[in-house]
Amino acid sequence: VKQQAITDGLTGLYNFRYIKNRLEEEVKRAQRFKHYLALIMADIDDFKKFNDTYGHPEGNKVLKSLANILRSNIREVDIVARYGGEEFIIILPEANREEAKKIAERIRSKVEKCNFAL
Repeated sequence: VKQQAITDGLTGLYNFRYIKNRLEEEVKRAQRFKHYLALIMADIDDFKKFNDTYGHPEGNKVLKSLANILRSNIREVDIVARYGGEEFIIILPEANREEAKKIAERIRSKVEKCNFAL
């Protein structure tokens, strides 16, 4: 039951409530130990148009596929969540700007190459 309260039912990623609390904790930890902390926010361009064209079931498939891409392209210590409809957030503890850029670019590249089969 607790797991259901903190995860998004569609993607299996953490949900907004969890990530909001976790971000506050990570900010405090980074400040206390003087560590880096990076954040990546991502959304799907023109997702409403996609849903309107192909329908919500197809849109849900895209969201699930994207969640899998995000999960498989972050470090073990990173935390990924579905922030909103088609918005995602990744907390990168102890990652500096360059590390965050590399991870973001790796994700962007994987998404670009992904063929979201309809």
